[in-house]
Amino acid sequence: MPHWVIKACAIGPGLVVSAVAVGLVVALLPPLVGLAALGASGLAAISLATGRAEAAATALLLGARRAQRADLDALAPAMTAPCRVRLGPPLIEVRVRRGSPVAAAGVGRRTVVVTSGLIDALADGALPPGQAAAVIGHAVAVVRSGLVRSDPLLAAWSAPWLLLARLVRGITRAGRRFPFVAAGWRLRGVVIAVAVAQALHAGHVGLGLGLVVVGACSYLLPVAGRRWQNELLTAGDRGLVAAGLGEHMAAYLRRCPQSATVRARIHALDPSPRQRPRIGLVAAPR
Repeated sequence: MPHWVIKACAIGPGLVVSAVAVGLVVALLPPLVGLAALGASGLAAISLATGRAEAAATALLLGARRAQRADLDALAPAMTAPCRVRLGPPLIEVRVRRGSPVAAAGVGRRTVVVTSGLIDALADGALPPGQAAAVIGHAVAVVRSGLVRSDPLLAAWSAPWLLLARLVRGITRAGRRFPFVAAGWRLRGVVIAVAVAQALHAGHVGLGLGLVVVGACSYLLPVAGRRWQNELLTAGDRGLVAAGLGEHMAAYLRRCPQSATVRARIHALDPSPRQRPRIGLVAAPR
């Protein structure tokens, strides 16, 4: 399946909902104000599509700031290897986001956002420079693949959907404390089917179709999102292998919680078999 189809399935519903929400808001505004808002939105979209407002988008949407001199000094040991294989500055711009996990993410055409936790772990010696280089190089490889080229524009356009999704996640976390709420979510297919049947019986065909769409999206969107994330992981891993940094990324993943996906990535990044040391009895010299 082409990459654009998978990405459209993952983010398409959010774009549609956001477009409807923006259209409703603009329709409620006075004509001149609505026209001015549409004009400003068009200019912002052009700036994001051409990459000119990429830094501003990462700052507003992700809270990522420009890397300071202290950050660059701490990252210097990890940036040597990516720069040698054209996976580092000046081809990309490093920005920093506050966060404890060791992570890096590619955004847009030439931006890589690293967490402050990665910088701290590298400076403290908890993360070897080779493994830090692999984590950053993975994000750069995703950027170079072009799969996230339009993400700043799409994220800005999907802002209403993202706010709604964050609100739903907060309500879901609170609802997990109540067993009946969790059970209702797991059995949402049955609940939606009953609601659709009642709507059709009452003659509300449009409402029934809307409930079918909502129910289908509740099942399909998480699947499409996971599929798209796997595509990004695969693209980054391939870039690391081509750059000769696959072994370092495999070493980093061996430190992470193991799952079937992580083990498959380790094998793809470092297919050479790891021989375990042989253990035997040692006889005392006579």
